Amino acid sequence: MRKSAAGMIFLKAPDRDVHADTHAVENTVKMVLDDVRLRGSAAVRDYTRQFDKSELSTFGVSPDDIATSVDGLDPQTRLDTVAPPAIPQSASEGLEGHRRAAAARKEAVLF
Repeated sequence: MRKSAAGMIFLKAPDRDVHADTHAVENTVKMVLDDVRLRGSAAVRDYTRQFDKSELSTFGVSPDDIATSVDGLDPQTRLDTVAPPAIPQSASEGLEGHRRAAAARKEAVLF
């Protein structure tokens, strides 16, 4: 039995330990997202260098890479993610819909 800081009693709650406590990870993710919102591409470049040990000159995706990715989708995933151009959907009017339609046409979209 364990009692929380708010006074709640847990009959079968596991003890918090390094393996179950995600507080530090959540704080790191929040910090990274806040930094990306504030500094944009400069922050993404810095974190790519820090975490991936990679220097990117561009964040764009080539038409060949898009084609390879789209061709590699299983049929159901493709149906779930690529809207047919003849059927208007509210998502296809926004940025994400534009990206999906471009990917279906195997075009690069850089923005």
